[in-house]
Amino acid sequence: MRAERTEGAPLPSSGAVLDQDDDALLAELRGGNLDAFGELYSRHVASARRVARRAGAVDIDDAVHEAFIKVLRAVRAGSGPTQSFVGYLYTSVRRVATRQRQVELRRLRDETLCNVSSPFESPDLSRMTSAFASLAPRHRETLQILVIDGYPPRRACEQLETASAGAVASRGLRARAALRAAYHQQLVEA
Repeated sequence: MRAERTEGAPLPSSGAVLDQDDDALLAELRGGNLDAFGELYSRHVASARRVARRAGAVDIDDAVHEAFIKVLRAVRAGSGPTQSFVGYLYTSVRRVATRQRQVELRRLRDETLCNVSSPFESPDLSRMTSAFASLAPRHRETLQILVIDGYPPRRACEQLETASAGAVASRGLRARAALRAAYHQQLVEA
């Protein structure tokens, strides 16, 4: 009969694995001992959940499990941590949580955009479209790349043929100011 185990309790395995510190367990895992990974998991799953919660993970359990899997794959591939398992794990959890949030925000943005009616049905969107069309081509291109396509200034440098991210950011500020002015002009004319 198999003994029941509660989450966070040590695995019922050999005493040699249970008595080792994390670095020794990591060395055992590199040698192929999956019981060592089970012990590392049971020791750190609760604290990894707390890290995921603080990092704003959309699904805490998914973030924790994905981070553990990433660490296991990295170690089995010969990379990953050789010391400080916990630090490596927490970094992985935070990265997974960040990616989850980004995916969720993209999904919400896309869902919102799909629910928007035609610009010609909404006076505000129609005015915004007219204001955008009245901008100089340079401002339209900048807003297209930075706002609509969502590129950060550092990646937009190449497309805008600008030398630095700071120059792109300044160009974006000027383009936004021009769009605001054009939109206000549309409101005044209405």
